[in-house]
Amino acid sequence: MFCRSFLYLDRALVILQPSVKFCYSVSAATNFKSFLLHSPNNFNCEWVRKLTNCSTNYLVKRNYARGKSNAVSIDERNSKVDDSVVVEKLQRILSCGVKKAQKFFVSNEKLFDKNVNSIEDLVEKCKYFEKFGITKKFIHNNPWIIQLSSVEIERKIELLKKWKFNNVSSNLCLLKLPTRKLSELTHKTLSESNFYSSLKDSNRITYLATVLKKEEEEISELTIKYSYLLSMRFSKLENTLDVLLKSGLDPKYICMDIWVVRYSVNDIKTRLKFLESFEPHELRAWMFHCGNETFQRTIKLKNENRNAREPFADDEAYLCHRLNIAPETVEDLYQRHPPLRCVQTTKLRAILDYLFAEGFQSIDICRSPRILCHSLLTIKERIDHMKSLGYRPQSLAVCCQTKKKYKVFINKLQVKQFSNFR
Repeated sequence: MFCRSFLYLDRALVILQPSVKFCYSVSAATNFKSFLLHSPNNFNCEWVRKLTNCSTNYLVKRNYARGKSNAVSIDERNSKVDDSVVVEKLQRILSCGVKKAQKFFVSNEKLFDKNVNSIEDLVEKCKYFEKFGITKKFIHNNPWIIQLSSVEIERKIELLKKWKFNNVSSNLCLLKLPTRKLSELTHKTLSESNFYSSLKDSNRITYLATVLKKEEEEISELTIKYSYLLSMRFSKLENTLDVLLKSGLDPKYICMDIWVVRYSVNDIKTRLKFLESFEPHELRAWMFHCGNETFQRTIKLKNENRNAREPFADDEAYLCHRLNIAPETVEDLYQRHPPLRCVQTTKLRAILDYLFAEGFQSIDICRSPRILCHSLLTIKERIDHMKSLGYRPQSLAVCCQTKKKYKVFINKLQVKQFSNFR
């Protein structure tokens, strides 16, 4: 026992903290004899007794701790359930298939305590949620709600009822807010609804849903993502939205770039003076808060595009004229290749001028509308390259291919030409 205790002598020394400095490294000693051999003058029987007792106690305590740890792990192993059982329960909770339940479990595994009792509690909790209009679809889209206790849910629902929503169940994503924060916002909402006539005894979420022509549920999700919508002064929010909407800006662009409501009303009005030449459908929210350099470049491009398509009002009418096609056909081109909507008119004109000069027809362009989104430089290089090989492309699609596919096409063309030459 003494020799075995010696193997843990280094840990025993830490506990005893002796003032004696040994001339031999304890951790390097492999047996007691070597220790005595190297430290004969610094060691005595009293120290041996102390060290032996201490080492023995360490061994007993360590083995007891290990045994206890093993016992706990065995109990835990017995109380845990298999992942497949959790997935099966999730199928019942969410009323979905195996794949959907597995995906939900894998994505949110940290939320689940795979204890038998906890899984059963989860099933009961989700049944309890139905009482407050919390649907299975909502649980699937907002897994964080699983972590909330029934008491917490009940408290928050009571607070939301004070907001006077058209439908509380459409704004359940607000339950994600801490109880204290939600309580503060509820108090603020009640004060605002009595002070501002535009709220009409309601709340700012209902107000935003009305002016931005969105559902309350969408606005609630927006306020969770951008908390300043609930915390900023309502008077500023109302004035900013009023100026933006009167300018003709589409509400959907405000929702896409809601950050614009934080900017000064005076700055927005200043920008509007420079944007007077723009049509309402051309306005975007970012134009009111972008950097000055970007803003000036935007105005320059808009003016160039307007000059390029004169006397036509928009790109659709311009393409109808240049390609000699009906508006329905242009819309079909946009649906087949959506990026075409974003191409500058100056680029459209340059590409069309070049293709018509090379002898291509409108039908060739309509068959490959992607050509209008490609770089004019690349189109010129490829057509000139094919002309140098004595080949005129039957379709403009070859000019839109990736570099790798275009190289394969040219190799095949050269092989074919070489075989014909022979």
